Amino acid sequence: MTHGFLTPVWTKIVPGLILATVLLAPTAASGQSLGRGPLTMEETRFVGELLGTYGSPDLARVWIESRIKSADSGGRATLEFALADALRIEGDVDGYEAEIQRLAKKYPNHPRAKGAQLESVLAALLRLSDANTEMVFATSPAQRQQSMDLRDRIWNEEIEKVLSENIRRLNDQVSKTEDKVIKASEAERDELAGQLGEETRIRDLWEFNRLNAYKIYAAMLPDGSEASQEKYVALANFADEFVNSRYENFGRRYEAQLIYGQALSAAGQAEEAAMALELLVDIEPSADPPYSDDVIFFIRQMRIEALTGSLRAYNRAGQPQDGLDLLDFLYEDEQPDFPYRSKPESPELATLVALLDVEEGVTRLASGDRPRGFELIRGVIEQFDNSEAYSTDPAQAREIVTGVNRGLSRLQELGAGNLPAEFYARAALGFRDRGLPETSIETAKLALYAEDSSKQANDWRAEALYEIGESSDALGRSIEAALAYQELAENYPESRMVAMAAQNFFAISGDMAAPGESGPWNDLLVVAEKLFADNSAGLGSEQLKLQQAVEAELEGDYRKARDLFRRISKTYTEGEEEKLVPFFFRARAGAARCLFRSSSEVDQARKDASGEILPLLAQAREARSVGGESVLRYELAKLHWGDRGKDAAEAIKVLNPVLTVISGNNVYREGALLFLLEILSSEGKTVESETILAELRKVWPDSQTLVAGTYYLIEAYAASSSEENRRRAGELVLDWIRLPGSGFEESGPGVRLGLASILIDGGFSAEAAEMLSKAQEEALSTGDQSLVIGVSFFLAKAANAAGKNREALDSLNDIIENYEDLTYGGSYNEAPFVLIQRASAELGLYQADRSAKRLTSMSEDLQAAIAILDQRRKSLLFSGGTNPVFERDYWSAWLQYMEVLKAQDRCEDVVQLIRSRRLMAGDGKDFAPADLQARFDRLEKDCK
Repeated sequence: MTHGFLTPVWTKIVPGLILATVLLAPTAASGQSLGRGPLTMEETRFVGELLGTYGSPDLARVWIESRIKSADSGGRATLEFALADALRIEGDVDGYEAEIQRLAKKYPNHPRAKGAQLESVLAALLRLSDANTEMVFATSPAQRQQSMDLRDRIWNEEIEKVLSENIRRLNDQVSKTEDKVIKASEAERDELAGQLGEETRIRDLWEFNRLNAYKIYAAMLPDGSEASQEKYVALANFADEFVNSRYENFGRRYEAQLIYGQALSAAGQAEEAAMALELLVDIEPSADPPYSDDVIFFIRQMRIEALTGSLRAYNRAGQPQDGLDLLDFLYEDEQPDFPYRSKPESPELATLVALLDVEEGVTRLASGDRPRGFELIRGVIEQFDNSEAYSTDPAQAREIVTGVNRGLSRLQELGAGNLPAEFYARAALGFRDRGLPETSIETAKLALYAEDSSKQANDWRAEALYEIGESSDALGRSIEAALAYQELAENYPESRMVAMAAQNFFAISGDMAAPGESGPWNDLLVVAEKLFADNSAGLGSEQLKLQQAVEAELEGDYRKARDLFRRISKTYTEGEEEKLVPFFFRARAGAARCLFRSSSEVDQARKDASGEILPLLAQAREARSVGGESVLRYELAKLHWGDRGKDAAEAIKVLNPVLTVISGNNVYREGALLFLLEILSSEGKTVESETILAELRKVWPDSQTLVAGTYYLIEAYAASSSEENRRRAGELVLDWIRLPGSGFEESGPGVRLGLASILIDGGFSAEAAEMLSKAQEEALSTGDQSLVIGVSFFLAKAANAAGKNREALDSLNDIIENYEDLTYGGSYNEAPFVLIQRASAELGLYQADRSAKRLTSMSEDLQAAIAILDQRRKSLLFSGGTNPVFERDYWSAWLQYMEVLKAQDRCEDVVQLIRSRRLMAGDGKDFAPADLQARFDRLEKDCK
C-alpha cells in the first residue's frame, strides 16, 4: 500500500507551466526523424511529448544532442530551453531556474526569454511545495515552524511580491499604450495596436498565473483558518475581476470562473460558490456541431471540474442532498457530446474524473446512498492506490490518492459513521494534509475502534497509530506519540510501519529519559531500545543517536545533544566482525563542541572542551582516520577562532597538520583546510594562504571549496595597499570567474561591479571595462525596471565617490526623470538613496561654484528622501524594529539635510530639529548611532 500522504504541488503547477510554455514558445508539434535547419512542428511536438507525456528527460537529451548540431539558431535556442525543462522534470528546480535565466540573456529575442521572470515564479512555487511538504511531515514543533516560515517567506518575497509588482508594471504599460493608440495617426495606429495586443497578452498571462499561484498557496494553509480564508477571498476577487474585464481571453475567462467558484467554496461561501460553478456544469460551445477534439476536451474539462466543485461546495455547507439533487438533474439529460465520464476515459481527463468520483462518492455516502458511494470511492482506490499506478504515473497516483484522503476527511466532517477502518485512517491522512493535525489524531482513533473485521483492518489500524504518532510528535505531544508508536511496534509486528514506529519510539524515549537517573522514561528506554534493535541491524542504533544529537544541537539543547553524542559507541558488530563506527570521532568532536557552547564561562569551557579533544587526536592518528583527525582538529580550532574569541595563532597551530601531515581527499580534511585558509586570509598571511589554495586546487579542482577559498584570498589581497597584492587580487578574480562553481555567468550586475572594482585596482582595466559593459547590457536586456534602476544608481554612486559629480548628476537626473512618480513615492528600494546621491552630486558641484540654487535642490531632495525613509521606519518599528544598517542610513540623511540647512544660514532650524529629535528619544538620550550622534552634537554646538 502506498496511501499518498500528500498531494505534490507539482501536479498542480504543471498546468501553469504548460500554459506558460504554450503561450511563450513557438507552436509545438512530433516525429522521431532527425532533420536539418529550422525545427519542424513535428519535431517540436516530439520533444514536448518526450518531456511531458512520457516524462523521459534522458531520451529527450539524447535526441536533442543529436538534432541541435544541425539546427538553425532559432531551433538551437528552443532545444536549449527544452534541456532546461529536463532539469525541472528531474526535480532540479534551482538548476532549471538558473538555466532559464541564463538562456534568456543568451537569446533575448526568443519567445521564452520574455517569460523568463514568470518561469522564476513557477520555479518558486515548486520550492514552496518542497517547504510545505517538509512542514507536513515535520516531527517536532520546531521543525514544523521552521518549514512553515520558509514556505511563507518564499510566498511573500519570491511569488506574491514579484507577481504584484509585474502585474502593476504591465497594467501601467498597457494603459500608456492604449493612450498612444487613441492619440496616434492612422499610419501609426496599426503598429501600436499590434504592440498593445502583445502587451495585453503578456499582462493577462501574468494575471492568470496569479490565480493559479494563489490557489496553490491557499490550499497549503490550515483549512478554514483565518489566513486561508483571507487568501481565498483575495483569489475570488482576482478571479472575478478577470472574468469581468478580460474579454479577449474567452477560454481563460471560463477557467477563471471555475477558480472563482472554487475559491468561494474554500472561503466558506458555499451557496455563492455553488451558484458560480453551476454556470459551468452544463456549458456548451456557441458553435454548431461537429465539434473539434480540442473543443470537446475543453468543454468536458470545464464541466467535470465545475461539477466536482459544486458537489464540494454543497458538502462544505453541510448540504449533500442538494448535491445529490444536482447530480440527478444533470445525469437525467446528459449531453452525449460532453459526458462527465466516458469509457475508455481520455488519459488527460482521468485525474479529474477520478476526483469527481471521490466527491460524488462523498455526496452519496453522506446522503444515505451508501452502496453507490462505497462503489465509487473503492473503485478509485483500487485503480490508483497500487504499485502499478505509482510506477506508471506517480504524480497522478499521489494526487488522486490524496484527493481520496481529503474527500474522506470531508465525509467525516459531514458526520458519516459506521465506516471501515480504512476510511477513518485515510480521513486522518486527509486532515493532516489539510493542516489540521489535531483533528487527524481524533479521526485516526476512530479507526482503532471501527467495527471492521476485514483482512485489511489491522493494516489500517497500524496506519492510524502511526498517524497519531506523527501528528502528536509534530504538535509537541511526545507522550501521546510515544504511546502510539509503542502500541504499533508491540501489537502490529507485520505492519510495514513497524520499523519506523520502533525507531521513533526509541528516539522519543531517549529524549525524555534523564541521563544517569532512574524513572519511568529510563525504564521505558530499555523497552524501546529492544524494540528498535529487534527491527533494525548494524549501524542503525548508532545512526539514530547521531540523528537525535544533531537535531537536539540544532534546537539549542546542547546538554541533551552532548549526552547523545557521547552515547555513540566506538565499534559495532556486523555478523561476527567488530568494526569501527565511521562517525565516532565526529560524534566526540560534537560532544566537545556542545560542552563549549553550553557554558557561559568561555575560558574554562574552552579548556574543558580542548581537554576532551586532545587525547582523541592520537587515537584518530593510530586508527588512520583522516576524516576523524580532520574533524577533531577543525572543532579544536573553532574553539580558538569563532564567535567566542579570535586566537588566530592557536587555531593555525592546530590546523597546520591537516596540510603538512595528513593527506587524502576526505571531505572533513577539505573543510578543515578551507577553515585554515579563511583564518590565514583574515590575518593577511597571503603566502601561507597560497599554499592552502594550491592544495585545494590539486585535490578538489571542481569543488565549491575552491570557489570559497579563492574568494577568501581575493579579499585578503584586495584589502592590501600594495600594488603587487592588488594585482594578485585581480589575477585571482580572473581565475575565480572561470571556476565551474562560481556562478559568475549567472551573476547579476551588482556582483560584476564589485569584481570590476578589484580588477581596476589591480591594473586589469580592459577586463573590468568588459565586465561593466556586460553588467549594463544585462540590466537593460532584462527589462526589469528595478534592476535597470539599481545598476544606474550603483554607477552614479561610484561616479560620485570618484569625484565625477557632473556624470553622477546626469545619471541620477535620468533615473528621476524616467521614474519620477515611483521615485518620489518610494516605490522601489533605492528611491530615497537616489535622491540622497543626487544631493551628494549637487554638493560636489556646489563646492566648486557655490550656487545657492544647488543648496535649494539639495534641501528638496533630502526632505523627499527623509519622508520616504520615515514611512519605511514606521513600518519597520510596527513590525518589530529596525536594524543598524537602516538606522545609519536614516540618520545620515538627517545629518546631511541639517548640514545643508546650516549652509543656508538656517541654524535656528537645525537647533530646533535636533532638540525635537532629543525629545522624541527621551530627555537626555542619544537619538542616533554613536558616531553619527557625535556629529549631530558638534553641528548643534556650531549652530548655537
